[in-house]
Amino acid sequence: MNKNKKANYKIFISHCKDDSKIAEKILELINNAFEGKINCYLAKKEILSGDDWKREIIQNLRSSDALISLITSNSINKPWIYIEWSPFWIKGKTIHMLLSNRDLRDRLINPMQDRQITSITITEDVNKFFKKLSIDSGKSVIPYNLVDSFIHEMKLIINDNHGELLLHDLMMLYNEDKKLFFEKTEKIYSEKETLELIGFLLNQKDTKTCQVLISKITHTTNFVKILNMVIENNLEKSSFTKDIIHEISIRNQTHLRGKASFLIRNGKSEDSFFNNVVDGITNSAELIKLLPLMIDFSLEKTNNFTYIVDILRKKPYYSKKVLSLLIEHDLDKLPIFKELLNEN
Repeated sequence: MNKNKKANYKIFISHCKDDSKIAEKILELINNAFEGKINCYLAKKEILSGDDWKREIIQNLRSSDALISLITSNSINKPWIYIEWSPFWIKGKTIHMLLSNRDLRDRLINPMQDRQITSITITEDVNKFFKKLSIDSGKSVIPYNLVDSFIHEMKLIINDNHGELLLHDLMMLYNEDKKLFFEKTEKIYSEKETLELIGFLLNQKDTKTCQVLISKITHTTNFVKILNMVIENNLEKSSFTKDIIHEISIRNQTHLRGKASFLIRNGKSEDSFFNNVVDGITNSAELIKLLPLMIDFSLEKTNNFTYIVDILRKKPYYSKKVLSLLIEHDLDKLPIFKELLNEN
């Protein structure tokens, strides 16, 4: 080993914001493995409030001996990764290309592909990475004993944040190879990734595939997010929409009533979609809460106001509650008022 290296070998860790957890873990693991022989610069940890962050980054790019360029599905299309890589390439400094997945190599720009890559989840690659760091930093013993823990930590974060399947690749496959796309979607287990993929598919107006994927969704809030995506993509009339409403209905009636309230406030209470949402509110205690809001928006003469009253009047207790509500708001001239009065 070369022991004439300067005491503090400095490495600049380049990453995108979404990969902060991985970058911080790499910093921690290198500090532990190389016992102060390497000084890693991570902008998130070093730049303080009020600092000129661009100047700080430029200064540290210049003063660093090597670069760790962290490439994931999050960062591969981010310009700063390439901006921070360029000065090291121009000056011929050491560049460690750390990839969360080997498949990302083919999507790098050509000069980057000329460098030996390190897949942070493959033992042989990490062994070589640690060996190179030891040589360059002057550490006499290569910390091979810490390679397994390094890989274990990387896999935990990658599986949590990215899922190894790389959503970007799946989205590319959707247009290029439908058969392979469907094969890979079956291997998605993360609800976060499934939600993102459903968002992508709804943008493509593909509700059929979405119906297959919703079996992987369990949290009510995620079903509500999907319903919001449906509205954004003007897919309210699809059968998929009814499936989502049903899933929310059996999990949380309050969430569904909240969506109906949103439609009332946004002038959409006469849409057929509103009817579908109302039909999903099977809890009368939640359904009756819509009536005062509709009255506030002068909707008491609409068909859907009558429709809700007709649902509630089937139960004597709520029939009386509706009658009291109409009296409270001086709505005794409504045709439905006389009917309720006769019933009660």
